[in-house]
Amino acid sequence: MAVQYGNEERDRVIEMLNSHFTKVVGDSVWRGKDGATIEIRPGEQMSLLTGGSENADGLVVSISIAEP
Repeated sequence: MAVQYGNEERDRVIEMLNSHFTKVVGDSVWRGKDGATIEIRPGEQMSLLTGGSENADGLVVSISIAEP
């Protein structure tokens, strides 16, 4: 799953992630209790994740499910 946010929301997104998940790498990678990985990526990477032509501004929060 991937969700795109504007740059102005970066601090709020990081605060929310810090309050719910374990920080793994600075303010860019977190781990969920179930082993899922939550990562902040540059906005231009949204099209790589979705195959679409979304706006390249802002940031993308991607969530990868844990391996079974």
